[in-house]
Amino acid sequence: MHEPEPLTESDLIERCLRDDDAAWRELIARYQGLIYSVPRRMGLGPDDAADVFQSVCVLLYQRLGSVHDPQRLGGWLLTTASREALRASRRARRDRPADPPRSDDDGPSRLDVPDARPLADEHREAIERAQILRSALLELSDRCRTLLEAFLREDDANYRDVARRLGIPIGSIGPTRARCFARLRAVLRTRGLAE
Repeated sequence: MHEPEPLTESDLIERCLRDDDAAWRELIARYQGLIYSVPRRMGLGPDDAADVFQSVCVLLYQRLGSVHDPQRLGGWLLTTASREALRASRRARRDRPADPPRSDDDGPSRLDVPDARPLADEHREAIERAQILRSALLELSDRCRTLLEAFLREDDANYRDVARRLGIPIGSIGPTRARCFARLRAVLRTRGLAE
């Protein structure tokens, strides 16, 4: 049985613009980790991070028709999530109650207030690279994606364990892995990220 080709960001955006609910769910599923990672790294709690996620999704929905380069969608989402997280962080600082009076016997007072500084460039770049890799993996067949993820997620993954877990012959792991990495490089190359 032949697997259907995974959809690219361009395909998903085109389908979303035609009111395809399944494409919208897929697009959001691809980027939810990226969007949520920004407010969480900035110290926002789960409720505020969910608010940021919702705001970013609404903005994406409103501006989807103006996306000219689908390959840059992750960067746009990262920037938008950063801005929304900064707004949420500033709101949290503004709305936080004043510190209660302290006596000398009290230890240091510290309320968990989100960091109102934007993400450092190296954090932004690392998040964006991780999202690009996740997105590129989604363009591979299920078999390739599953195989590569097994090796990418586990530092000590070995052929025997991967073969057993995936139910494929150990002798086919190496050649299949090489073909899958070649496909991944090709996808990354189309995005200007691999030689």
